[in-house]
Amino acid sequence: MELEALDCRGLRCLHDFDRFGIFVREYRKNPNGGWFPLLIAGIVFALLTTWKRGRRILSIRLRKQCDRFEDFVHDGLPPDFSARPARPCL
Repeated sequence: MELEALDCRGLRCLHDFDRFGIFVREYRKNPNGGWFPLLIAGIVFALLTTWKRGRRILSIRLRKQCDRFEDFVHDGLPPDFSARPARPCL
């Protein structure tokens, strides 16, 4: 059993070494134009994280402003509310 675990660790080490080699090879391309995809990826990352944070802030503000659905159901409709028949959408 220890032998199997040792072989697995050896393969993992070999895999990590290979991934490190790929990283070094790709890193050396940065001065020759490899920086451009990294710049685009950084801009997209900044936009998406800003969007996510803004949506979270907006949802918190909307929840504070809106009544809870349970309160709406409990209170019912206002007395001056007149229901109009629905028009079909074509």
